[in-house]
Amino acid sequence: MNSYKQLFNSEENNLLMEDDYYNAMSILRKSTSKEALNLLYRMIDDMHTLGIPPGRRAYHSLIYANGVHGKPLEAWGILDLMKKDQVELTTFTYNTLIGTFKRMSDSEGALRAFEEMQQNGLSPDSSTYNTLIDLYGKRGDLEIAIKFYQEMIELNKVEPDEITFDVLINLYINSGKYESIQKIEELREDISKRDITLDTTTYNSLIKMYSKSNATSKVFEIYEELIKKEISPDKSTYHILLELFIKKSEVDKFMEIYRLMKSKGIYLNFKMYDMCLPQQNQELQQQINRESKQQNEGLQQQNQALQQNEEGLSELQKNERLQELQELQELNQQQYQELQQKNEELQLNQELQQQNEGLQQLQQQNEELQQQNQELKLLQQQQKELIKNNKNKDNKDNDNNSNYRNQYRNLKYFFFGLRKEQNLVKEFLQEMIKKEIEIEPIVSDALIGICVDNYNVNGAIEIYDMIVKQGKTIGIIPFTNLTKLMILSRRENDAIQFYYEVKQTQKIQIDVQGYTTLIDAFIKIKRISEAQRLFGDMLREGIKPNVKTYTTLITGLGQQYDYKGVKNIHGIVKMDINVELDIGIYNALMDAYNRCGHIKQVLTIWDLLVANNQPFNNTTVCIVLDSCGFAKEVYKLIQIWKELKRRKFNLTINNYHSIIEALARNQLFEDAKHILFNEFISAGFTPEERSIRPLLNFLHDRKGKSKDEFQVMQWIIY
Repeated sequence: MNSYKQLFNSEENNLLMEDDYYNAMSILRKSTSKEALNLLYRMIDDMHTLGIPPGRRAYHSLIYANGVHGKPLEAWGILDLMKKDQVELTTFTYNTLIGTFKRMSDSEGALRAFEEMQQNGLSPDSSTYNTLIDLYGKRGDLEIAIKFYQEMIELNKVEPDEITFDVLINLYINSGKYESIQKIEELREDISKRDITLDTTTYNSLIKMYSKSNATSKVFEIYEELIKKEISPDKSTYHILLELFIKKSEVDKFMEIYRLMKSKGIYLNFKMYDMCLPQQNQELQQQINRESKQQNEGLQQQNQALQQNEEGLSELQKNERLQELQELQELNQQQYQELQQKNEELQLNQELQQQNEGLQQLQQQNEELQQQNQELKLLQQQQKELIKNNKNKDNKDNDNNSNYRNQYRNLKYFFFGLRKEQNLVKEFLQEMIKKEIEIEPIVSDALIGICVDNYNVNGAIEIYDMIVKQGKTIGIIPFTNLTKLMILSRRENDAIQFYYEVKQTQKIQIDVQGYTTLIDAFIKIKRISEAQRLFGDMLREGIKPNVKTYTTLITGLGQQYDYKGVKNIHGIVKMDINVELDIGIYNALMDAYNRCGHIKQVLTIWDLLVANNQPFNNTTVCIVLDSCGFAKEVYKLIQIWKELKRRKFNLTINNYHSIIEALARNQLFEDAKHILFNEFISAGFTPEERSIRPLLNFLHDRKGKSKDEFQVMQWIIY
């Protein structure tokens, strides 16, 4: 990323072509660095300055990047920028936005984006429905996920693809419900009719499910289907089948699959090797017994022939025949002993092979740990050199903090491959302690970060305890993230205790970003008192809140209808000359006052925005219209609406819903009907339930309603 930063910061950036910008954006959009996100915004501005109109690719990259950074609302705001630049919104645009909400597990946001997409006349495609089905399914809302699938094929006639069925099948399997098997069978019939091919992973899931249910015939059916469609089985496929055959004691089928694996160069893991060896030895012993039985039967036949001819043989012939028989018996015994010896040698070879494979894996792990240790030492050396070379005392703390964050991020991704091996992470730390390797904070913070990223609270706390026993400290970033995870895991009391204990014992100084993160976490679980408590700590420590801090706290207070709290924070905001207010904080204030029933404050803020020509958005309009409707400020309501029309403000369907509902609430039926019948349609919107319901509710208690009600209903049908 640094190379792109240097390129776009150089004086030669006017030589860049449009493709250069798009290529850079396609790389930067996936980065989790805040610097990368800021650079994307700057590139959009530079393209405007250089006369290069940003296209959909540019804005799609910006939407995707905001999703990576967990900013779905900012991603939605990009749509306004696209409209301003007259860039056409497409289905792919909304798919990218819906994917952003999916990344945050925000089903409500994804649904709003889906509805707006259809309101704008855009048709969802298979990617749209796949994302929604996967989102609701993983949230446990299987019924809603299935409704989207039915809507996809029945209402909108969108053809499902292999991803659709992969997602649905895995959702049914993971649900653990009894009727899931029947539903999966129905999906398989649908797949067969549509001639769609699933991937190997999904086939493995099906085989495993039926294997656990002891439905052996279904296992064979799916395996044969996989082979028929020329899909290559992988190691997991074979392991599932082998485990089933071991449980069923079906040695022949077991050996058939085992030999097929070996022919394809696929080898067993340790667990399966332990399960397979007894089966191989059993077959070999059976083979030995069969050969011994055949030889014994041959000897018995020879003895019978000897007895039949015994009367006609001379004594010498008898002796010669007995000697031959003894030689044959000795030969048979010798062959039997040789077979037993081969069996013992084979068992020994198999054990040695297993030990060798284990040693090779241990050696490989040791080499990987040595390589990680070398890279770790290199990172530690680089950190020490950066600190040593920093001569500017005034900027020392900020520079060190920036370097530390970058190295922490790099090291965390270095261990990212271990994210599913929590025990290995802990063993890695224990090994360093055992070998008395100095554990830099950057290492311990990265290891805690892995546990936090995997929502493993207990694992992170366990690693933290190990570090504290060594006299080490935890960094600001993992401390903040671990505390946040404890809060969102509904362990808020433990989080508060951990927060004050670590701050007191390790003297950690949290920055504004950390405080804002923790305040937001408490507000999400509706623990507003703890959020206010942290805000007080923040002010006492001299940490200056930013716009996001204020907006988050005001939103939480409004949701709790705490007028006094909202008013106090509003007063602090007005006194804070270091904060540059944006429309987000104004909207939060207006919404909070509206919830608390103080409409006068809402209208005061609106008047200040209009008088000072401050920009406002559609959310602002909805709030002020709703406030006027509830407060019966009819004159102000009509005045605001006329001013919006005069300014040719880009009104949305939600703005029309707000004005219609406000007018109907105040018995202004004719005005509401006029807006619905004329302005609403002229703006290109299609009526929906929320458009009509306020009028019908008003007519419910009105005398002589029949004519008007009939007119509304007739208009809806038309």
